[in-house]
Amino acid sequence: MASASQDRCPICLNTLDNAALTMPCLHRFCFSCIQQWADIKPECPLSKGFVLVREETEKGFF
Repeated sequence: MASASQDRCPICLNTLDNAALTMPCLHRFCFSCIQQWADIKPECPLSKGFVLVREETEKGFF
């Protein structure tokens, strides 16, 4: 079971909205938050590694 902190975006601190994963570290963020972040700096705000952003959908990732 996911903890409450895992359901919050580390950038805006709100509940995840349209969740996205960073690859390869798999950290979760609101899609709009990480998209704006990556436009400025293409690294994970948590692990600092270069990332690709993938939008999470009900059927997987896109």
